[in-house]
Amino acid sequence: PLVGLPLHDFEDLLYPQYERLCRQVVATARETLSVRRADKALARKLSLEAGRPVIHVHRVAFDFAGKPVECRSTTGSADGFQYEIEIR
Repeated sequence: PLVGLPLHDFEDLLYPQYERLCRQVVATARETLSVRRADKALARKLSLEAGRPVIHVHRVAFDFAGKPVECRSTTGSADGFQYEIEIR
């Protein structure tokens, strides 16, 4: 259901949308942050100089049975990088 969803129909919070549209509940997630240097191709995509530091975020989310329901990676400039998390 998410593959054909127009970009403007995505909500601010993705996991409630997973539950509503895909009947998948995210129970836990593991996220890894790492610092890398942008190669030429990535630097071009991010409008950076090659060799600049970038932050790479990799997340795997799991349902209550421990089955992975999401795997995503994001990379962006390290300039001004800030990471905040609230755990309840």
